[in-house]
This record gives sequence, C-alpha cells and structure tokens, in this order.
Amino acid sequence: SYILSMSSVAEIEQAIAKLARGEFVELERWFDAERNRKWDRQIEEDAQSGKLRELYERLQSDNQG
Repeated sequence: SYILSMSSVAEIEQAIAKLARGEFVELERWFDAERNRKWDRQIEEDAQSGKLRELYERLQSDNQG
C-alpha cells in the first residue's frame, strides 16, 4: 500500500502537503476522529487502573488545604 511504504514523519508530511483540498479535509476528519478514539481509550484505561481516582483525591485534598 502507498502509505505503508512511508518510513518517516517527514515522508508523511510531504505526502500530506501534496493532497488535494478535499483529500486534506478527509484526512483532517479522520485524524480528529482517531485522536478522539485514542483519548477515549486512554481515559477508559486510566479509569480502570485507578489513576483517575488518585487524581481526584489529590485535587480534593489540594482544594481543602
């Protein structure tokens, strides 16, 4: 595949720079959705691991002090 032959960020950036406007908009939408999926996954992992509880408790104690 076309994208699989790219081995560096610089090559990907060059390919993006060559995209037509419509293709760029399509990539932009995909990238935003992918970033949101990754963020959601990270929040879920942090919630399951207890990291969010620890953060909440630390913030609570900071606000009370």
